[in-house]
Amino acid sequence: MFSDTAVLELHGNLHLGIPSIPGSHVISKLVIRENGRFCVNKKCDIMEGCDIQIHKYGIFTVDDFHSNIDLEVSCGEQIRLVGDVSAGRHVRLKDFNGHEVSYSGYPLSKPIVVEDHVWICTGASINPGVHIQSGSVIADNANVTSNIPAKSFVQGNPAAVVESDITFKM
Repeated sequence: MFSDTAVLELHGNLHLGIPSIPGSHVISKLVIRENGRFCVNKKCDIMEGCDIQIHKYGIFTVDDFHSNIDLEVSCGEQIRLVGDVSAGRHVRLKDFNGHEVSYSGYPLSKPIVVEDHVWICTGASINPGVHIQSGSVIADNANVTSNIPAKSFVQGNPAAVVESDITFKM
C-alpha cells in the first residue's frame, strides 16, 4: 500500500519478498504512508515474510542491503543503512514506537543509523536512536538499545559489547 504522496526512489535494484524455497507463497508487505520515502541507492534484496512500514514522513534509506526472511521495519523518522549491511532471519529495525509512554527518555521516534559492513544476526532488534558503527556484529537475539562502537561484537538483552576490534567475513 502506497499513499498518493509516498515516494519509492530507486537508484539500484529492489527485490522484495524473495521466496526461500521455489513455489513459496509467504506474503511480504511494504506500506509507505503520507510523504514517506523508501530510497534504494545500490541494491536491496529482502526475502519473503517481510513487514516494512514507513510511517508518515518516515525515510528508509539503504545502500547495499540483504535480509533473510521475516524482516520487520517500523520507520517513523529515519532509518539509514549505510554501505553493505546484512540481516539474518526475524530481524527488527524500529525507530518508531507508535505509542507515547509517560516517562522521560522513552522516544516515540528517533533515527537509526547502521554503517558499512555490519551483520545483524537472527532475531536481533535495533531500537530507536541507535547508531551502529562499521565492522560490527550484532549477535542472535541481541536487543540493541544504545550506540555500538566500530568493530564490536555485541550480544544480550540489553545488548552489550563482549569483544572489540573484531573482523569477520560475510
